[in-house]
Amino acid sequence: MFIYVLSTLFDITHTGVLNYKPNVDPGLLIKRNQQRNWQVIYQLLQLRTQPMTITKPVVTTAELSQYNFGSRYQGTHKVWTTIWVVEQNDLYGTRDNSIKSLLDDFNKIPMVVGLEESAIFEKNYLETSDDDTANICFYTPNTWGNNKFDIDFHSLENELSAK
Repeated sequence: MFIYVLSTLFDITHTGVLNYKPNVDPGLLIKRNQQRNWQVIYQLLQLRTQPMTITKPVVTTAELSQYNFGSRYQGTHKVWTTIWVVEQNDLYGTRDNSIKSLLDDFNKIPMVVGLEESAIFEKNYLETSDDDTANICFYTPNTWGNNKFDIDFHSLENELSAK
């Protein structure tokens, strides 16, 4: 079992809103677009395998120096984070870079903006390849570090092993 973490500056809130009818409730548009962004992330994670589990995104307000976002994004902003688990190792990487395929799969994928983000984006797409404008980053338990909010990887592993 292998655990990965994704953090992004785009609003990927899981709202469950799958339909939007402007004549019925125009206020649902933001929730529908948040769900659209989440669905894009979820589908991209499924390109190489079916995750054993994936958490709903958690939004926190954090100092961006704690993350691996591009240098253009500084200060305190909202960050959405999700965790997923796969059965096989090396699905997303190479010997030299354990997340290389994730970086390739997610690069330049369009996202809906103007939701609950606090960051301002030059381009309305996921950016993984530019050190200045990267707005999504990936981690393993070894690279997550202690500066971000707590994730109890050991408890998560035990919980999933029991299933």
